[in-house]
Amino acid sequence: MRKKIYYIRDSFRYKKISGLFGLARAYLTLKTKHRQAIKQPIFLLLEPTTNCTLQCKMCLRSNSKIKRGNLSFDNYIKIISQFDSLSNLCLTGLGEPFFNNEIFKMIEYAKKIKKISYVWISSNGQMLNKNICEEIIKSGLDSIYVSVDAASAPVYEMIRTGAKFELLIDNIKILVDTKKKWRSNINIKIDFTVMKDNFADLSNMVRIASDLKVDDILISPVNADFANDPKLKIDLLKFKRKELNCLARKCNTHIEYADYKGCFEPWVRPYITWDGFLTPCAVRPDPSEMNFGNVMENLFVDIWNNERFQQFRASPKKSELCRDCPRKWK
Repeated sequence: MRKKIYYIRDSFRYKKISGLFGLARAYLTLKTKHRQAIKQPIFLLLEPTTNCTLQCKMCLRSNSKIKRGNLSFDNYIKIISQFDSLSNLCLTGLGEPFFNNEIFKMIEYAKKIKKISYVWISSNGQMLNKNICEEIIKSGLDSIYVSVDAASAPVYEMIRTGAKFELLIDNIKILVDTKKKWRSNINIKIDFTVMKDNFADLSNMVRIASDLKVDDILISPVNADFANDPKLKIDLLKFKRKELNCLARKCNTHIEYADYKGCFEPWVRPYITWDGFLTPCAVRPDPSEMNFGNVMENLFVDIWNNERFQQFRASPKKSELCRDCPRKWK
């Protein structure tokens, strides 16, 4: 309920009545799941880069020959200008967003020019030094998810090859302190992707989140198919949630669970790569695997409901791409 209230509030912040209509259209689209999707989505995932120094074991980027590159600010304008009703923009893809040195210009443009209510980023946290943290606050970013997939250095550094746990914790402290210094309302979340390797760290992660004074913890299941390793798959229904929630209350922190009750992305939340390709969703972001066109060559509105994309929406169970995804297609 808390998350739904945020969406309604954020849709009203700049868009007023049109924001509410956009939310209603998205809801009706999901209820019907017709071959055609909402013409003007209110959600968008736009990839700023595929560059990253890490080799994380659950990341598609580590197991494929993804083309490397950064979204230029000029191309960002070309893409985002095709959307009239956005309320929620995520500037994250297969890379680390802060590798794109124009990321803060993109955030500021989204907030000040496009008047997008909710702009957010997901980061591995390794680059969150003092200067970047201050730029984050000044840019007007609404929320940042920092990936912390273990409560100890050995497990974390095994999952995220090339990362340093102590540096990550220090960087989160800098970000929280910078938020206080600037009296910012930015929402700082820890994103914990659960797999067999780190399942035992959940309770300690709640304690660490409390000590760091972040706003929330998001607990998500790893996508075993995305990670190319079925042994990583964990069913969130097996979590001892009552235990974790009780601990969170004692520690004065809050947990969100990424419960996938059905797929929604191909209808209401497009995923666009740094070089302009429209792919099936965020779970399948590799355009060489499947894409429906390029928004820098053709208009988004024409690609979003072209015949190929409509056929994909109509027959998901026949697609190998969707077979092991936790967002079960219903």
